[in-house]
Amino acid sequence: MSSPLHATTSRWGRASKPLPPLLLGLVSDTHGYVHPRLAEALGDCDAILHAGDVGVGPSGPAVLAALEALAPTTAVFGNIDDAAMRQRLPEWTTATVGGLRVAMTDGGRRA
Repeated sequence: MSSPLHATTSRWGRASKPLPPLLLGLVSDTHGYVHPRLAEALGDCDAILHAGDVGVGPSGPAVLAALEALAPTTAVFGNIDDAAMRQRLPEWTTATVGGLRVAMTDGGRRA
């Protein structure tokens, strides 16, 4: 479940003005499964980050579509994701959400 994010951001670690409250949904390892309570858990989010292992075959795009229907979604591919998902998503990315810059990767390695 997500919680409101109150943060300050500064490139050099110095205090800066607080960012407005943001509800950020963080998910990973869905493995193609859209949980029945997904909308309940993430429905109020301002943005969603998916940290990889979205799903293979048609289930991967279905997971992304379900997330994107709830909020703007940024995702990366993980070690279980197939070639189609690897073409659609980056291995790592940075996203700026509500003024907060976030770097994300799955971190898994394919054997």
